[in-house]
Amino acid sequence: MTANDQSERGNGLAAPGQDAPGAGVGGVLFGPGAAGADAGSTESLVAERLSYLLQEAGLGLWEWNMADGRLAISPQCRQILELAPGEDHDDSAEHWRQRIHPDDFPTLSAAFSAAASLERPGFDAKFRVRSRAGDYRWMRTTVRALTRLASNAETKVIGTLRDVHAQEIESQQTRLSLEREQTVFRTLTTGLAMVSPEGQWLAANEALCRMLGYGEAELTTQSFQAITHPEDLAADLQLLQRTLAGELQGYQIEKRYVRRDGTILPAHLSTGLVRDAEGRPAHFISAITDLSEQKAAERYLRLQRDETKATLDTVRDCVVKTNCQGYIQVCNAAFLRLVGADAESMLQGSGIGHWLRLRVPEAEVAAETADADGEVFGQLLSLADSPSGKIFDVHSRGGAVSRMAVTVSRLPQLLEAQHDAYVIAFADLSEELRLRHAIEKVAATDLLIDMPNRIAVEQEIRRRHERICRGDSPEALVITFDIDEMRVLNDRLGHAAGDRVLRALADSLQALLPVGGYCGRWVSDQFVLICEPQSRQELAAFYARLHQRFQAHPSILALPLQPISFSAGVAVIDARPCEARSFVLEAEYAAREAKREGGNALRLYQEVRNAVDERRQAKNLRSELQGLISEGRILLYGQNIYDGQRQILGQEVLARIRNHEGVSSAGPLIEAAERAGYSSLVDRHVFEQLSGLLGQRNPARTETYSLNLSARAFDDAILTSQILRWLEEHPLHARRLQIEITETTAIADLEVAAMFIGRLRALGVMTLVDDFGCGFASFSHLKHLPVAGIKIDRSYVHDIHQDQVNRAIVKNISQTARDLGLVIVAEGVEQEPEFEVLAGLGVQRFQGWLLHRAEPLA
Repeated sequence: MTANDQSERGNGLAAPGQDAPGAGVGGVLFGPGAAGADAGSTESLVAERLSYLLQEAGLGLWEWNMADGRLAISPQCRQILELAPGEDHDDSAEHWRQRIHPDDFPTLSAAFSAAASLERPGFDAKFRVRSRAGDYRWMRTTVRALTRLASNAETKVIGTLRDVHAQEIESQQTRLSLEREQTVFRTLTTGLAMVSPEGQWLAANEALCRMLGYGEAELTTQSFQAITHPEDLAADLQLLQRTLAGELQGYQIEKRYVRRDGTILPAHLSTGLVRDAEGRPAHFISAITDLSEQKAAERYLRLQRDETKATLDTVRDCVVKTNCQGYIQVCNAAFLRLVGADAESMLQGSGIGHWLRLRVPEAEVAAETADADGEVFGQLLSLADSPSGKIFDVHSRGGAVSRMAVTVSRLPQLLEAQHDAYVIAFADLSEELRLRHAIEKVAATDLLIDMPNRIAVEQEIRRRHERICRGDSPEALVITFDIDEMRVLNDRLGHAAGDRVLRALADSLQALLPVGGYCGRWVSDQFVLICEPQSRQELAAFYARLHQRFQAHPSILALPLQPISFSAGVAVIDARPCEARSFVLEAEYAAREAKREGGNALRLYQEVRNAVDERRQAKNLRSELQGLISEGRILLYGQNIYDGQRQILGQEVLARIRNHEGVSSAGPLIEAAERAGYSSLVDRHVFEQLSGLLGQRNPARTETYSLNLSARAFDDAILTSQILRWLEEHPLHARRLQIEITETTAIADLEVAAMFIGRLRALGVMTLVDDFGCGFASFSHLKHLPVAGIKIDRSYVHDIHQDQVNRAIVKNISQTARDLGLVIVAEGVEQEPEFEVLAGLGVQRFQGWLLHRAEPLA
């Protein structure tokens, strides 16, 4: 290293890309420390102090030697530029071009050039430098160019560097905030001004200048006292003095200003006092709102209110206006008379509920009277959206009660800050109701017999139906009464006699009217009674008492034509959604059925309806049976019957039906046919098929065929004759035919049945009682019918090995049958344990799925 190099390093200058670690001031300022310097050196001590001060001030120090382009930077400067310890720094122009913001580089470069050429030896500049994170941060540098020799042979540029990013961002935000405030101040439609504590206008926005008619420059020569209406000045100054004294932070007041043209400006003033750092009053910030339109509107509203008040005082209805909380604001003279007040001022500010109470009339809705003493205004609010209103009994504080129609109208306010108001009208209905009741009574009364007519009866049914639908009351009955042969009576005795008969029935009904009942004339000779539910026996007893009283009526006793009777029909008023007259039509239907059967009777609609439905179903069933027979869809199946050694003894013939789903049991259809009286159709068809099959078989075969006959078969002379004739014509087949009596219904004539079974027995045909122990098959048949055996019902066979009750029943049946010498057959045997128990109890023949499933007869 040359002496010159050592001299430069001793002065603290570093080569490009390096720090200068030498001793002396430069070494301390730009190097890592003063380790190479004399600890007692004054120069070193000064350098250390200077370095400490720069560091505390957040300043980095740099030095640029213009002769050789070397740059020396202090540790603080390295930290600001985000250089890691030991990291070289790049001093090239391209490096700084990349790091410095493009908008700042040209200006900064020109300033450095001017400093280097000593055109401008020093300058101060702010610029943005790219950080390691990629964003730009604001820096500030203060630069000074120095020359070491008089010949300017060596020029150095020295400067400080500081990170001012946070201060710059804060400064920018402050400027933006001030700009926004100034913009708002100038453009706001509300008048804004700065006023001195003495009252001098300091600044005003355009809106205030327009309000007052002054330009800003002219206005600032005035005081607010000079343009305040004299009558308002004292109140304003009093509030101002209290604010200056610290009693108030600001104040609001409505006042009048005098415009430049002499006209008056009504305004609302809201002002606040701004104090300086020492707490002394600095200036007022005042917001002034033009109230010209508002005051004009208020004057107009006052005029309208006076006109409305004068108009309302001429109205007979009571009218009152309240606020959203029910406090009275305006009312007319009629309302004052209603509540007994002498003047409107007595009512203003008081709640409407203080002056009256509302009750729902019992005649209107009895269920609502429980809440009649509730909060009055709440009751009224519920009517605000109802155009028709509601009728109340209005009770005033003086005790007077008036029936009134009350309507409530909502008055929406124009301003969002205001709440709705309400206009409530009370229309006195006393006279109107009196006339209405008189008209309604005439309209709802049958003038001939002075009792409710059809209109009234229909209303009563509708009222009760509504209560039933709400669940407030149980079902009710509607009963119609029709005079039998009324037309004949009128033709033979005249209409006057007919009218007397109607009065007699009306008198009898009213005399025996049940508690809570209602009766009236429906049409012509028909009356309707509405009452609470009664049993069939109670209805019959009431009908008998009514008939007896009717027959004993003087008008009936005086008639030469006897006897005169009536028929009745009963229907139920329930919760079905239908018209009131629909219930009467049902009762009429039942009464017509009573007349069709001869009259002088009472019939229930449901019973009549059921009978009609049964006849319709029976008719449909007959058509269905005839269709099955004609189409050949009734098939014969056979299920084997076995003895105790499981040898086949014969088969039971079973009917099956073929349909689109396959083959199914005919049992349900046959049972329905037996109840409807058409089972003989099936019996005949099955016998014809079976007899034809037997005719094709060898008579010498021993297996038997058991044919099921319903109880109705004994009443079918055609079928019994057909069976007997075939047996007589085919005597060899008689011993192969067995008859099983199936009783879904009881045998109508046991004597006829016994004769037929006896003839079958004489021809060699064995007869058994099927389903013994169930339904109508009982021990009495064993006494009255000459049967040869019984078939124990499957309900007693099921689980007999586990069911002690079934076992005891079958044991008794078997013992009785053995004592009488009867054959015992068990059907429905499905389990091996069942077979074993039945055999042990003396059962001789067995049938069921355990042994065989039914299959088509070949």
